[in-house]
Amino acid sequence: MKIKHSIVVLSYNQEKLLPKTLDSILNQSVMPYEIVICDDASTDNTKDIINSYYLQYPNLIVPVFNDINQGIFRNFNQSLSYPQGDLITYVSGDDLLPENILEEYDRFIMNNEIDCAGSFNISTNILILHTDGEMEPKSNTNHFGNRVFIDDKREIVELVLCNCLWGWDTGISRGLLDKLKKIGIRTDIGYQADLLWHIDKLFFADKVFFLNAYGYIYREGVGVTVATKLKEHYNSKCKVIHEIYLKYKYYMSLKSKKYIIFDLSFLKYNSDPTCKRVFNNEC
Repeated sequence: MKIKHSIVVLSYNQEKLLPKTLDSILNQSVMPYEIVICDDASTDNTKDIINSYYLQYPNLIVPVFNDINQGIFRNFNQSLSYPQGDLITYVSGDDLLPENILEEYDRFIMNNEIDCAGSFNISTNILILHTDGEMEPKSNTNHFGNRVFIDDKREIVELVLCNCLWGWDTGISRGLLDKLKKIGIRTDIGYQADLLWHIDKLFFADKVFFLNAYGYIYREGVGVTVATKLKEHYNSKCKVIHEIYLKYKYYMSLKSKKYIIFDLSFLKYNSDPTCKRVFNNEC
């Protein structure tokens, strides 16, 4: 069975980096079934770049242009209805896909006899591309060990909250995407809302698989959330943690609850200059 890979690219004012993103997808050893590019009303030359790639690959690239800027999460939520393939991978317009990752997915699915119609997510390791060009590997092997998959809901919540499971929106099965369409990322709790989303994504999967390969390259120092002030992140994190607790408190270990308290205290300390100054003087 040939696996149909849908790659969804979310773009906004990324004229300098988007060509590298698209080339990293087009240069895969396994060609994707489709590349859906959802542009959020860019004001630079991003739209022209998308159209130029579409003219080169009219049977592969599906351009979607928002008339009005929706914001990163609304654009993401709208995009959930577009992919038509078996396995869906999201890529930001300034990030990259590692070489041969689609082939790695194919091999993993076939070797483990995974039904692509099922509801699952394939987690991988990732690479951080620093501003100086250095690549830093981030491994999830310590979280999974020798296991191919986990399906314990309590462990999944703890992995994301306490262990900082490295992962982006990659390796999403068609069956899982159909569930996630009904949920989406919350757009009313700020830029930390993706933490809740990552728990939702793995929680609603019947199985979370682990492929010990690098499945994503995150470009450090660019993007919308990087420019957001720490105070805004703190306020958002408070709202998100509250929502996570309400939604998943019956699936949270004591460790998870303690971590939440520590995380909020740490953010408060770093986001409030007065609090930080008093603490340092007392110490």
